[in-house]
Amino acid sequence: MFACDERKVKLQIMKWKYKVVNINVYFNTGDGCKEKVQSVCDEMAKEGWELVNFQCYDASSKFLLIFKRELNA
Repeated sequence: MFACDERKVKLQIMKWKYKVVNINVYFNTGDGCKEKVQSVCDEMAKEGWELVNFQCYDASSKFLLIFKRELNA
């Protein structure tokens, strides 16, 4: 059985920064829409952002992408 010494256990509270990106793909259909969203996600990932949620609106011609990354202490 393992024992846990409470004095050695430290809780680390993660702090996050969020970024919201709007994409209008009204004139893009099919692969054009997919490529636009993929391009934005790839660019954000290069900067350390992680996609955590998205929403389609305005007859699915617009996307709201929500990214997060750890806030540096």
